[in-house]
This record gives sequence, C-alpha cells and structure tokens, in this order.
Amino acid sequence: MGVPCIWVYESSIADNVALNGSGGGIQATSLNTNSFYGCTISGNTCSGWGGGMYFYTAVTGIIVNCTVVSNVARGAVDLYSGGGGVNAYFAGTGSGLAIRNSTIAGNSISNGVGGGVYQYGTLDIESTIIAGNVAASGNGQDYRNRAGSFTERYNILGNNAESGWTAGQPNANNSYVGTSALPINPGLLPLANNGGRTWTCAIGFDSPAMDRGSNPLGLTTDQRGVYYSRTKHGRADIGAFELGAGPAKGTVVTFR
Repeated sequence: MGVPCIWVYESSIADNVALNGSGGGIQATSLNTNSFYGCTISGNTCSGWGGGMYFYTAVTGIIVNCTVVSNVARGAVDLYSGGGGVNAYFAGTGSGLAIRNSTIAGNSISNGVGGGVYQYGTLDIESTIIAGNVAASGNGQDYRNRAGSFTERYNILGNNAESGWTAGQPNANNSYVGTSALPINPGLLPLANNGGRTWTCAIGFDSPAMDRGSNPLGLTTDQRGVYYSRTKHGRADIGAFELGAGPAKGTVVTFR
C-alpha cells in the first residue's frame, strides 16, 4: 500500500468553495508528504480555516515558488482558528512546513486569527512575501504564531503583530519586517498573466523585495517556469516573481 501524499506542480487551484469545512483550495489531512511547486492558489473560500490551504497533522509539507492570494476563510474562534491564506497545523514530532520563494498576500479571515498564515507547529520560511492580509479580529493580520517554533530568513512580513518575528529593515535574519504602526508595503501588483503556466503577482520597480531574497533550493526559474530566471540581477527577489526575468526578445514561447 502506498504512502498517502499530495504532489502538485505548475497548477492553478482557484475559485473553489468548501461550504462545511476547512481548506477552500487544498485540504491535506493526516498525509505524509505535501509538496506544491509553481502553483497559484487564489479566490478560494471556506466556512472553516485555511481559505487557500489547510494542513492538519500532516508529517511534512513544502511550498515552493507559489502564489497564495485572495483566499477567504470564515473561521470560528478556537484552538485551530486561523489562516485566511494558509492554516499550518503540524503538531507531530518531526513534522513541519517549509515555505520557499513564495508570495502570500491579500487573504482574509472574518473570524479567528492570522489573515495570511496561521502557525501551530514548526515552520521554516525563506525568501517569501507575507503581506497585505487581513484578520477581521485584528489579531495577527499577516501571521499568527499560535504555538510551536519557526525559523525565517530573507523574507518580507508586512505586519509582525502576534507573529514572534523581530521587526527591522532588515532585521538580523535579513528580513524586512514591519509593525502595526509601520507596516511594510511589498509593492505587489494584482494577480495577472505575467507569462508561464500560472498567474502571478509581479513586483514594482520600487518594491523592497527586489534583489533582497535568497535561493536556498538552487531554483533555476521563478514560479513562471522556463524562460523566467530565478535570479536575474545576481540575487533573487523575495517572493514567487522575479522582476525583469523573461525570454529574450524575438523568442517564440509555447506552453503545453
């Protein structure tokens, strides 16, 4: 019997509704491996938690080169109540979620906490934008650390309230972390067809994400895939989109 897992590559998971539960776009419950590469999770809604993605007691998970945007969770107020974009409940020994070179923005939760990300367990986040999310309760607009440990490097976190992240521009981890009084605007443009198989949120030329990220997995492309270099100007941008990357002039691009 095979090991239960989810592997999703270069896919768009959009505009789904979970009427009586959690995980409007993805629900991964009691699975051993959960891997998402080059995906867009957008416009999903649920009556519970994790409007975009809901992980519950899974052993391991990884999100790479993904955009999680404009998802909505209704939620309720209890131990698991959070995550307009991502609810990450990894409570088992040795379990945890890694997020690399991704963008989590414009998500919301109308009850509960953590408009962008809700953490219960172990998270490791690098070169990722988490900003512009909303928790109607006012608790953890972008990130709510309910319990567990986290490590973070080379990120943008718009508002650090209830996250446990240290504010700074940059902080000691080379991350740009704002506060409730002085949130950081990552300079994201709306979700659009910027090339590649999935839609992305581009960054503007004045974005603090430009040339301030990292590439811990040695990725050759950003979320858009072939022709779109992960590192354009000597250093990766923070988030799923690399500014200025694209095919050379005159190149005929086809996607299958």
